Amino acid sequence: MTMLLAAMIPLMAQSERPYRANVLIEEGPRSGDSRSRSEGTVVVKPGESAVARLSGRRLVYRGDGFHPLDLWALSPAARRERFEAVPEGTPGERALPEGVAGVPTLKAGRNRGSLASVEGPERAVVCTRLVPRDAAHASTAIRVWTDGASGRLERVEIETPSRRTTCVLESIRELEER
Repeated sequence: MTMLLAAMIPLMAQSERPYRANVLIEEGPRSGDSRSRSEGTVVVKPGESAVARLSGRRLVYRGDGFHPLDLWALSPAARRERFEAVPEGTPGERALPEGVAGVPTLKAGRNRGSLASVEGPERAVVCTRLVPRDAAHASTAIRVWTDGASGRLERVEIETPSRRTTCVLESIRELEER
């Protein structure tokens, strides 16, 4: 039941107020060391757009593409329509390889520094896979890390057969409504 709720967090209502954040985007081929890195700021209006200023360029994302910032621009209802949420499994028990005899089963423990599930006194960050419902994007793997308290996406990783793009928002500040 807990895993089901964790999977639903990225699809539930995130804070509907607009906010500003620092953004870091890394892009590159899946295999290889060459990666481009862009830093800047982004203003997100959930359900409308994400406007980023990266390397002197102004980019607008409206949720109609497959860039990580498009996921921030989508409303929760649009995200539920386009993706199925699948929880990331927790480490479980597994036996050692067959060549090792007489050794008891080991239980794997979660790395405390892992972003897959960071728990603290004030919040939990939950990792979930989003599976595109559109067959044209079936080979795209999407992982999102969501703040359990606000439901807001904090990190998105999109992997296609040829590229991997990671986007992280930091120092998130809600904007005053005018």
